[in-house]
Amino acid sequence: MLPTPTISVLMPVYNAGKHLRPAMDSILGQSFDDFEFLCVDDGSTDDSPAILTEYACRDPRVNVITKSNGGVTSALNAGLKVARGEFIARMDADDIAIPDRFAAQLEHFREHPECVAVGCHVMMMDANGVDTERTNPITTHEEITASLWEGHGGALPHFGAMMRRAAVEKIRLYREQFRTAQDLDLFLRLSEVGRLGNVPRILMRYRVHEGSVGAARSQEQARNAREILRQAYERRGQKLPRRLKNWDNLVVTTNRLKWGWEAVKAGRFPDARTHAWGVLRRKPFRRYAWQLAFHAVLGSQRERARALYRAVRKMAGRGPHPPAPADTLNHKPG
Repeated sequence: MLPTPTISVLMPVYNAGKHLRPAMDSILGQSFDDFEFLCVDDGSTDDSPAILTEYACRDPRVNVITKSNGGVTSALNAGLKVARGEFIARMDADDIAIPDRFAAQLEHFREHPECVAVGCHVMMMDANGVDTERTNPITTHEEITASLWEGHGGALPHFGAMMRRAAVEKIRLYREQFRTAQDLDLFLRLSEVGRLGNVPRILMRYRVHEGSVGAARSQEQARNAREILRQAYERRGQKLPRRLKNWDNLVVTTNRLKWGWEAVKAGRFPDARTHAWGVLRRKPFRRYAWQLAFHAVLGSQRERARALYRAVRKMAGRGPHPPAPADTLNHKPG
């Protein structure tokens, strides 16, 4: 009989072959190595199954679970049903864990026995693995739960979370009715049986690319999040606050603005136009949506147009072009 590991690492995999090796290497290279690595292949059609088999042959800690495609939530539950560790460590197949991630999160659990889930700070990176910006999530239970109750599941980064298995089993795992926004639902329910936290250190590198949950799922994700919030408030004997009743529309708009500016920055101008029109259909008077549409339509000529505009202003004696709004410069939604 195999000894019980301290941690069960849970990683759903679906057509992740392009980034799978670095993700797996980052787990197998952890400084704390008493874990089982549960890789749930959710019906991949690329070379992911072959890569998983290769790693399983090389390292006995890797356990490949194969199932027909059913989405991330069902894959997570499939792994949880065979997990043996005291703790569950989440991992995505395109991200990278810092070598001492597990050690740091376990130390947090030892210092905070009342904690049932802990995340971390995150370094964002692009599709090629180039670091872009760091995020510093709030750290206390009170701050995290307050943010969750406003619908912000990222208050505790799901892809870098570690949880007590007993607590996850107590709330009956993930709810498969939610194929997206399952992290918001999970953490709201976990907050009802214990405390949440974030280690104030960068322990994960999160990859942003076209395969991430994007516009194709954004409306479903927002609808699910709104229903999750409604149910959470109902469990407290309260009605969903008025400010959250149209929350799903706000989230879709905000996300599409963000993705649109990211597409402009990456030179994917057709994608940027799609996001801009998607926002304008909902919010025709949103100024930053029109700015996004303008840049997306200009496409590769946008810098030339900017230079021409500056030159015209200078010739007219109006001085240098004033700086653009901060939101535009940073490609963030208004």
